[in-house]
Amino acid sequence: MEEKQVEVIEIEPTVPEKKPGKEKKKRRLTLPKKKTLILGAVGLLVLYVVVSNLTRKPMLPTVAVTSVTRGNVEQTLDTSGLVSSLSEKTYFSPVSANIAKLPLEVGDNVSAGDLIVGYDLDSIQEQVQKANLELTAARSGYNDSLNKSNEKANEYSQAKHDAEKLYAEANDLRDRVSKLKDQLAQAQKEQAEQEGSNAANQQKIAELQKEAGDLDGQIAQLELQISEKQREIDQNQAALDALLNPSSPDPSTSPVPTEDPSTEIERLKQEINRLQGELTELNTTMDSHKQRKQEIADQIKQLQGASGDAAAKVVQLQADLEKATTELSQKESELAKREGVRDSAQAAILSNEMKTQLQANTNLSELAAMSTQELLQLARAGIKAEFSGIVTKVNTKEGAATSEGMELITIASNREVMTEISITKYDLEKIAVGQKAQITLAGSQYTGTVEKISKVAEVNAQGTPVIHAQVRFDNPDDNIFLGVEAKVSVNTAKADNVLLVPVEAINTDREGSFVYAVENGLLIRKSVEIGVTSDDEAEIRSGLSEGDLIVLSAAAGLQEGMQVTPVQQ
Repeated sequence: MEEKQVEVIEIEPTVPEKKPGKEKKKRRLTLPKKKTLILGAVGLLVLYVVVSNLTRKPMLPTVAVTSVTRGNVEQTLDTSGLVSSLSEKTYFSPVSANIAKLPLEVGDNVSAGDLIVGYDLDSIQEQVQKANLELTAARSGYNDSLNKSNEKANEYSQAKHDAEKLYAEANDLRDRVSKLKDQLAQAQKEQAEQEGSNAANQQKIAELQKEAGDLDGQIAQLELQISEKQREIDQNQAALDALLNPSSPDPSTSPVPTEDPSTEIERLKQEINRLQGELTELNTTMDSHKQRKQEIADQIKQLQGASGDAAAKVVQLQADLEKATTELSQKESELAKREGVRDSAQAAILSNEMKTQLQANTNLSELAAMSTQELLQLARAGIKAEFSGIVTKVNTKEGAATSEGMELITIASNREVMTEISITKYDLEKIAVGQKAQITLAGSQYTGTVEKISKVAEVNAQGTPVIHAQVRFDNPDDNIFLGVEAKVSVNTAKADNVLLVPVEAINTDREGSFVYAVENGLLIRKSVEIGVTSDDEAEIRSGLSEGDLIVLSAAAGLQEGMQVTPVQQ
């Protein structure tokens, strides 16, 4: 190794100004070369150590942080539903004739005023022949009405006899119901007297019910403690796993660096064992409470069953009374029906001939008014669509024969459409009539409005009770497809110009919601009130200010008051 060349520093002492007549010699301080090198090296080493100790900072854990911002947030309920029309019309044939033109198939679009059915005019003569046959039948109906009048007379006589018999049977049932009511009142009186002797049982039942209520409160508290204890176990286990697997550390779960990881590992294992023991004790206590609740229920049932024969007699009489009352109701219903038949038959006997003649005259007038020309006009006009829509059903074809009143074609409007969505009990409080929605159908976007919410739940294919709601399309177009599934996103809540934080920054424990903030390098826990929440952001109603630095995801081992190094995200 070559020796480094070190420059020898010459030190010249300060010499006072010469006085006249005196002169001192100038002295020069020199050191041997080897000693000079050693002293220089030692000085540099000391200087490095001093500077390093002054400038070195302690290693602090890093945390990912973000700033509290202000903006808008919207809460949505995402679901889906089948698209259907709110307006549908089925067209029936006004005449009996052959179909000459039927240009539509299921799925075709139709505009208002389009011809959907055209008739063969030559076949209209069949309608005229039918009218003549109906006229002949109407004339012969007069004689039939006379025969029906005699039938009504016999019907009246039989109905009158049946009504009288039912009336007597109903009176017998009324007497029986009255007696049963008296017997029931007496039995209830006896039961009350017997229950007076069972006051001690009732007192015991009340005490047991109070004990059961106390146990319910204790069980609820134990469930909270078990949940918290399990959370602590999970946190410690995550920290332990991070120490045991340092090759791929996760910044969100990395523990605080220590000089001796084995000590921290052993501490975490002991803490986990302690917590698991406490968790076992809590579960054992809760099982004991539940077992005691079952014992209390059995005791109450046993005490309640000691009411005696009086209670059983009351139950039997109540059942007999209910049966007799039901029989009486049925008998009175039968009586009312027979009386109605009797009165109807009597009215027919008195006015049947007149009504028959009037009806025949009406039919003759209507048939006479329907001239061949009017039938031809109906056939020439055909059937035209009353509104724009989509063909959903076709029941005939070109060349086929139709009769008056025959169902021909059905059109559903594609300008008045909706989708029906299903809401579970967990989301029921979020949805309301009037809320806006975004609908995605076949790649197209539409807006919608919640118009109707059912008050009766139905069980879906998975066995879950759901409530159906109708979402109407605000801006339908010709691209609407009926009977297909559309994605629906209902805007259930919105907040504008509010404080916002990422959802991942919010933590929850039994004390409520909170975040970790970083102030002057220190970790601070801050309780917050949460408002409207989307998938990514949550409204902060209290607890934070705009610009505050908050930890995105609290890593295991972080504690309030700890010094950290924030890394802005």
